[in-house]
Amino acid sequence: MKLGSGARRPHSSSGTPSAQPAASRMDARESGIVPALARSAHDALTPAVTLRPSRAGVADFGEAVAGARDILLVGARLEAHQPFVTLYRVTDEGIVRERVLRGALGHGGPSLATDGERIAVGQPGPEGGRGFVSVYRRNAGELTLETTLEPGLEETSAASFGQRLAIADDLLVLGQPASVRVFRHSAVGWLSAGFLRPRLPYEWNPALGQNIGVLRGHVLVGNPVEIEGHRAGPGRVFVYKQVGDHMELESELTGDGIEGGREDTPREGFGACIQVSDDFVLISAPHELSVSGSPVSRVYLFRSQAGSLTRFACVDVPSCQGGACLIGERLFVLGDKLHVYARASNQFVPLASYSLAEPSQTTLTRCGGLLSIATRQDAGQVALHFPDQT
Repeated sequence: MKLGSGARRPHSSSGTPSAQPAASRMDARESGIVPALARSAHDALTPAVTLRPSRAGVADFGEAVAGARDILLVGARLEAHQPFVTLYRVTDEGIVRERVLRGALGHGGPSLATDGERIAVGQPGPEGGRGFVSVYRRNAGELTLETTLEPGLEETSAASFGQRLAIADDLLVLGQPASVRVFRHSAVGWLSAGFLRPRLPYEWNPALGQNIGVLRGHVLVGNPVEIEGHRAGPGRVFVYKQVGDHMELESELTGDGIEGGREDTPREGFGACIQVSDDFVLISAPHELSVSGSPVSRVYLFRSQAGSLTRFACVDVPSCQGGACLIGERLFVLGDKLHVYARASNQFVPLASYSLAEPSQTTLTRCGGLLSIATRQDAGQVALHFPDQT
């Protein structure tokens, strides 16, 4: 997705998206989410700001969302065939729509990733075509295109190139079914660090590569659906570490489950969602069979310490198909409802839950200190909330 005539100059520092009145600007004195034990599970969330498409003909606004530091990226499509990305900047006075990046006609996506300094935009190709990934570097509000990555001529899955992205620590990870590739940034630009190949029998699992993350030079690859003999395994996450100019398998993370559904109907287990937040990695397991034989949903938290990932906490939740997000002392889990927990040492205490109109059409993302809830109903919208830190 290349900067072109679709790029817009930043608004003034007091600007807000055109669809929002001045009264909806964020106010640090208010909290979009104020959990309390007495609150009803059906209380509605009141967002600080709601972002919507600024013109007619836009669909899937919020289908892809990524955020870090003061950047929020929202993907959408114009007239169903023109993908584009809107870049917002979070300021003390409101949300500024800084620019629009237009995509390639007929391509899929966009898929998005950012670490606050770089922005990666992936566009899978049409059937029989070739996808690509554009990497931008942001400096003082300006974007510079660093590179455009494309699949090799010999690759058979070129159309899905750029389907999933993660970026941080000068590492860019591209995930697609049964394939994960890493690029690293060097003095001469972005270079391939090769494909990540877990041990057999997981190497060719089509679920591999759908959930990825980067933390402190480590690349995490989820394998939530696995068949082991005559049963469905509980899932695992492979952890790779950068060694020189390539990646090596360092460890495997697992949960406490013993199975993940039946062999003929396997369900997503450990590794269904991977979310990186500061020094933590959140890994969801929507369907685990516990040692007692009862099905459970869990969110596991691992902490980066002394160059390795160690188990920090395990939270049993009502459901977590939509993943989880950690912001400060608050843990947000998206399932049949939005469930909110407060951290007390290495434990998490339930605070509140909020009903959502279409949980399956909703995604959860962190943008700096804000919680982003994107809903793809109708044209789509993205609601931003202040998590209460008191």
